[in-house]
Amino acid sequence: MLPHCPESAGTARRVTGNVLREWGVDGQAIDQALLVVSELVTNALVHALPPIALHLQRFENDATLCVEVDDGGPAEDEPLAHALADLCLRPLAGLTSRQSERLEATLLAWLEGGGAPEAAKALSVHPQTVRYRLRQLEALFGAGLPDPRTRFELEMALRSRRLMSQTRLQHSRLGRRMGRAVTVDATLPVVERMARVNGL
Repeated sequence: MLPHCPESAGTARRVTGNVLREWGVDGQAIDQALLVVSELVTNALVHALPPIALHLQRFENDATLCVEVDDGGPAEDEPLAHALADLCLRPLAGLTSRQSERLEATLLAWLEGGGAPEAAKALSVHPQTVRYRLRQLEALFGAGLPDPRTRFELEMALRSRRLMSQTRLQHSRLGRRMGRAVTVDATLPVVERMARVNGL
């Protein structure tokens, strides 16, 4: 069981990493599994009621790792998630929707990737384009952007906005339980989507 607080995403990543290393899973597969865990737990924190439970299962016969997150059902908190995103992303409010979307995508890729080259790769743009956009973001957000707490809040706001968008697209098709299977293969791990996420 995970507490219903923002720190639970980090806790889930640490627990998953430790378990997978004990199981002898290779580094690339661990990275993919940690991404899946982060997305699922963040989704449960933003869109669901407690309790949150993380389940990891490895199937030796086909080298598949099953990652599941259970929650207490959908929460009517979309207005709260919108309010969080609006508050944290207020400096972008004066931009056109196209400018705002570009800078939001750049900021999230930078926060998730850890640097301009990684963000550029994720966005399929030149690293110099990312650096230019980061200078724009620094001008908009000021001195707070390097602060770890501010970065965490921005990442939560951007992820919640992304998840709300995904929720609207998937809501009619999927049930409450969420999970994804990650194929654990020493050559090239592949994430197979088998998600059922909080009514998403």
